[in-house]
This record gives sequence, structure tokens and C-alpha cells, in this order.
Amino acid sequence: MRQVSRAEAERLGGATPRPPRDEVEWTNPRTGETMRVDRGVDPSWAGNPGIDRPRLLAEAAARGIDDLGELSAALGREAVRQVAGSSLLERQLAPSREGDPPKGPLPVGYLEAELRSELGTARRVILLDSRGVRHLAARPEITPAAIRDVLPRLIAERRLVLRVTDHGGQPGSGLAFFGPGADGSVWKAAVRVQRGRLRLATMHRSSIRNAEDLLAKGAGIAAGSLDALR
Repeated sequence: MRQVSRAEAERLGGATPRPPRDEVEWTNPRTGETMRVDRGVDPSWAGNPGIDRPRLLAEAAARGIDDLGELSAALGREAVRQVAGSSLLERQLAPSREGDPPKGPLPVGYLEAELRSELGTARRVILLDSRGVRHLAARPEITPAAIRDVLPRLIAERRLVLRVTDHGGQPGSGLAFFGPGADGSVWKAAVRVQRGRLRLATMHRSSIRNAEDLLAKGAGIAAGSLDALR
């Protein structure tokens, strides 16, 4: 196989038309991510290794941090901070264009042991995946700086953490963190366990009223108190 110029290709008979794509859905058994690949082609050949390198590095980082033991919690937090502080976060939040490779899960937070027990998961790393990015895209306040600065504060301070249900009503499947941003406004970040992953499901400016409404609907307090928001 060798590269040829357009003129040489024409001398050799010209380019043949590209055959129609015949794609099927394939689910990665390790990550749970579903994607479309060409029928009859091994999924490992479905991407461009050079273009996909940032995504693959992020996935490897998430697996490595989750594999750390409890004695390495500080190391895990620092590893997440470095990944979220890199240009990978800007790439993750950038609008997708046609032909862009799929966005893999990016580590953006670290959940401590007592809150993991609330969710019944051993996962430590909070991931921002393509589904989460689509959900956050409509919120102008969600910037790389907000995720780097506000999210760690909400998780670390635990002013108010509520146990919330998922959209199917399954209890204990998510945690909603409430706390102040740098400007004093109230923020909310929701973390959910879905398909074996710990996902950042939403993040936005909120209010004490929103927390009160969730409590009125039956959400339980996992940490902190409502008074800590006032």
C-alpha cells in the first residue's frame, strides 16, 4: 500500500466510489459505552488511534484511579485534579462536530468512601461522559473553570448532600451536592451510578428552594444540613 497523487490515481483508472456503510451497534463490555461500527470489522479498528489518544488516556486514568486502594485516596484526588486541570476538559466540553471521535468518560471528581457507601458502589472516580456533556451544553455557566473550581468544593465541603432517586424512581441511585460558588450563589451537582459508572449527571446554579423541594419530595440527607446553605 502506498499513497498516490490525484494525477497518478486518474492515470490508474481513478478512485472507485465508496461503498455504502453497513453499521451495527456494539457495546463495550468494559465501559458499557455503545457505539456504531462497520459490520464485520473488529471494533478495535473503529477509531483513529492518533485522534482517539486523548480519550484513551482519560479512560486509562479513570481505571487507574479506581484501582487505587483506600490508602491512596490523596493520590487519587490529585490524579483527578491533574486530569481535570488539563486541556482534556476543554476538549470534553467543546461542541462536537461531524466526524469527531466519540468522547470517552473523563475523570472530573473523586468521591470519598462514606459517600460511596451511600450509593453502594466501589467506584471512586466521577466521570463526565458524552451524555453528561450534552446535558450541560445548554447551561452557559458550565465552563471548564466551573468544573475545576466549584465541583471539588461541593464534594469536599458537603454543605448539603441529598440522596435522590433516578428517573426510574430507584432509591439511592444518586447524590445531589449543594453548596456555594465563589460568588456566593448556590450550586448543585448531581452524581449518579449508571451502568457501573459514577457519572456527573448535571451541574448548574441552583437555590435553597430547590433543595427544600427535593426534601419535601422525600430526598434524604446523606451529609450536611439545610442550615449550612443559609
